[in-house]
Amino acid sequence: MTADKIKVSIINYYAEMFGGSRYFLMPTYQRPFSWEEKHIEDFWNDMVFAIEEAKDLPYLLGSIYLAKVRYAQLGEYVNQDILRHNQLAPLANYSDFYFIIDGQQRTTTFFLFLLAFQDADILSHVFNDSIPKLIPGKVDYEYFLSLVSGSKMEPKTKSNRRIEATYDYFCRRLTDFSRREDLKRFVQKNLQIVQILVEDDLELASTLFVSQTDRGKRLTNIEKLKSTLMFYAQKVEKDIDLDRDIDNIFGRLFETIEILCSLKIYPKPENAEGDVMQILNFMLLREGFYKKYLNDLITKDMGNDRKVEIWYESGQDRIYEAISKVFRETLVLQNDNIKIIIPYLLDKISSIISFLYYVADRAVPRELTQSHKDPYVAKTWYPFKQLYSILGLSVFSKALLVEIFKNTAPQTKSMLDPGQTISKKGELASINLFEEIDRIKGIHSKLSTLAGDSGTSLDIELLRPYHELFGYLKDRYVKCLAKIDAFRQFSSKQMTIFNLIEENELSIWTIGKRPVGSFVWESNDVDQIVAHVRNFSFGYKKEYLLRDLGYVNFKYVLYEYERMIYDYSDEELSRIFDYDIDEEDGIQIQREHVFAQSPVNYQELKDAWLKVTNENYDDWIWKIGNIALLEHTINIGNAGNKLIWEKAEYYQGSAFRGTRALAEEIRRLKTLIDATHSSVPDTEKRTIMYLPFKILFEIREMELLAFTFFRFA
Repeated sequence: MTADKIKVSIINYYAEMFGGSRYFLMPTYQRPFSWEEKHIEDFWNDMVFAIEEAKDLPYLLGSIYLAKVRYAQLGEYVNQDILRHNQLAPLANYSDFYFIIDGQQRTTTFFLFLLAFQDADILSHVFNDSIPKLIPGKVDYEYFLSLVSGSKMEPKTKSNRRIEATYDYFCRRLTDFSRREDLKRFVQKNLQIVQILVEDDLELASTLFVSQTDRGKRLTNIEKLKSTLMFYAQKVEKDIDLDRDIDNIFGRLFETIEILCSLKIYPKPENAEGDVMQILNFMLLREGFYKKYLNDLITKDMGNDRKVEIWYESGQDRIYEAISKVFRETLVLQNDNIKIIIPYLLDKISSIISFLYYVADRAVPRELTQSHKDPYVAKTWYPFKQLYSILGLSVFSKALLVEIFKNTAPQTKSMLDPGQTISKKGELASINLFEEIDRIKGIHSKLSTLAGDSGTSLDIELLRPYHELFGYLKDRYVKCLAKIDAFRQFSSKQMTIFNLIEENELSIWTIGKRPVGSFVWESNDVDQIVAHVRNFSFGYKKEYLLRDLGYVNFKYVLYEYERMIYDYSDEELSRIFDYDIDEEDGIQIQREHVFAQSPVNYQELKDAWLKVTNENYDDWIWKIGNIALLEHTINIGNAGNKLIWEKAEYYQGSAFRGTRALAEEIRRLKTLIDATHSSVPDTEKRTIMYLPFKILFEIREMELLAFTFFRFA
């Protein structure tokens, strides 16, 4: 009977859990070590609370779900690299093996906690010879073994670094803890845990795991989806072995996600898992999954509330609930479909994993010769890293990338590979950039008077009598036009699929009411998919690209401006483009308002803007020309709300060449203003102090808008 296979008991977490020759391993589908500092602090506080409050009484720490297995079964559920490892070869001589079905994070933490005591009695208890009685999964086992054996290799992944940080945390705490011996005795004698043990029935263990998930003990939707698939796999005929497929696919998924996090493509595993859910939902909607397997089966007399309501931009919770509802209703309506649905979903998830692994392999090429070169100036370019980590892609673009990768024929070049280009729409050449800039921003006609003898813009005409100052701005305008002519050459170049995605992200997907219906394609042919998206993009972006270029996207535009316009070595590119991605380097890149939002001379600037141009200073400062990239370590407490020429002194310390060049322009202009100061009437001194900078940044705005149009169109 099922009940006979389940043994529930309260055991001593130290003495009985790790007693004898028990070995604990992780099935392939378990995710790597994911507890962070807040979880580790909670664990430590639990221990301290226990010895203070429980005294000599038992202290129950929670529960653990175990499945007892034979050595011969390990190869089915444990990565082969682990079993082949030299240090673990003696495992074949033992017979007491357990999979941790639920509770691996706490148990790994507990093992590291015990190890941190650096106590001979404890070490002899949690090791058999040189083999630790706890063995993590593929991503972590090699680093874990080096740590527990004292050799301690360099951590390679984020989960490796979490293991290192957890061990170091406990070492520090125990070194300073006055009741260390009391804590040791308490852990050895009083710490207890509820053990739910299943013997010789991994299917039953998986079912129990699902029941725990359904009660919310597991947090992420991708983990809940995995357990749901395992649960319903038990409902199909036994001649179809789906359990191992589910285990292997989700094991590959968690492993690939950990690699992506270590490469800084994603900040945390939860972000990547969320993408998988949303891309999967996009694929299911596009192929009519919910309609075919549920909604079309619901008749009027059954009630519409049994149908799934889901859309392309649905959140993870709703997506998981929609898929779960399909399974629940299918059990009642058409049971045989479960045998079709599970492999169908696994195939979709597997294609997403294959794409993510491709990203992990290509995001930072091992050889520089394998790097992407942009099609415009042929400089080293890291599109995956920039698109994912700096621009931040919508689910639409991520789904497009997956579909292109999935539908590329074997043994053929993928459009995602370096050097692969697609043609642009010829109609782009007919769009007059300056007309667009005037229509949307109204600055080209005004600035063009710098090259003439007179004009009607009061701010420019006030500066005209001061020849050296005016000449500097005129020269800057002429240079701007020359740069724009150079940018114009971009429109005659081929582009890549990444460029197509960039222009959509910077324009169409920034607006409120997104034209999703027009975006979704029907064909599975890659060329037809790309042609469809290219036509879709052209139909919308010419209206949105400059008009609705949002503040959020300025950073990406400026990053690309820096990379393409200034001379960076490949090492410098790798370093400065890593700032925004690496949460551990202590540096964040901010979009700095050069003219500050709340400057110390705010009222003077506000009055000058209204007096001369009838513009609102608060609106003007949000223009793209007034934005620069700046490290937050320079910005906080230094640049801030100071006068613009004071801020320029700090900008010179930036790693961004464009920011430093801007600082030099500001300093040069300030020198010319000071030289002109004595010839300016007293009534205009304040105005002339600020207006040249206003004109400078409007020239810069036109330059950056032109760059944006030609680079991203």
